[in-house]
Amino acid sequence: MSARQKFMFDNDFSLVAVKPVKNVEPDSNPAPAPMEEEEEEIPPPPTFSEEDIANAREEGYVEGRNAALEDAQSALQNRLSAALEAVAAKFDSVFEIQKRANEETLGDAVAVACVLVRKLFPAYIKAHGLTEIEALAHETVMHVFEEPRIVLHVHEDVKSELENHLVKFAAEKGFEGRIIVAGAPAMAYGDCRIEWEHGGLSRDLSLLWKEIETIVERNMNHPLPVFDDVTNTAKASEDEDQGESEGENRIGGNASAPPNDGTFEPTKEADDDERNETNAHGGAHGDAMAGDATAPLTPPDSAPAQGEDNGR
Repeated sequence: MSARQKFMFDNDFSLVAVKPVKNVEPDSNPAPAPMEEEEEEIPPPPTFSEEDIANAREEGYVEGRNAALEDAQSALQNRLSAALEAVAAKFDSVFEIQKRANEETLGDAVAVACVLVRKLFPAYIKAHGLTEIEALAHETVMHVFEEPRIVLHVHEDVKSELENHLVKFAAEKGFEGRIIVAGAPAMAYGDCRIEWEHGGLSRDLSLLWKEIETIVERNMNHPLPVFDDVTNTAKASEDEDQGESEGENRIGGNASAPPNDGTFEPTKEADDDERNETNAHGGAHGDAMAGDATAPLTPPDSAPAQGEDNGR
């Protein structure tokens, strides 16, 4: 092995051997020289004045406010739509409730009206009952003008006054001596029964009340409430009248209004009085007339005498 030699740094590396270059023909299309890239100029950062900043701030505030208003309007519309839908869903039940309330109000109004009429009816009959009976008698006479005799059964309290009116009317219409007025103590004040041969008619206020109640209940689709009937009211009114007039006769305890059940319940004394009154006008045949309105009338012995008195 050879000994190592010390490196003396005596080599000159600056001198490079140049290799000989062959003769090369020049290229007819030389490659273009590379273009130098132009450096882009960076524009300076924008600058804003305080006015620009204030304007931008105002625009942002307006845009935000408009956006908030739109959101609020949209929310309000949604709530209104939801409320309307809820109301529409309740319409059927609300209408049904209102319909029932209207029916109840109407029923109460009709019931109050019926009570008022019941309370005022006795006083009305006292004031106008005779006039209505007289009008009924006038109309009946004109329809049965060929009848030989007509008998009117009325309450005792109106017998005399009605008889005076009808005597004058009969004389004017050529019916003199053929109208007889009979008092019926058991008959209600304001009622009237008119009889002639083979026929008759009656005015019964109790039956009239029942017809009125039936019509009202049928139109209301439910019965009327129960109140004090007109009989009790009439009885109280009659008691007051009796206290004011000592000489007034009380017949059956209910002379000022029709019975509530449509029937007459005379006392024994009332039956006797009516029988005596009937006998005075027609004897035993008058009793048959009172029981049957269609029974033929046979002129009694006393009838002509009474007819003559009435005509005079």
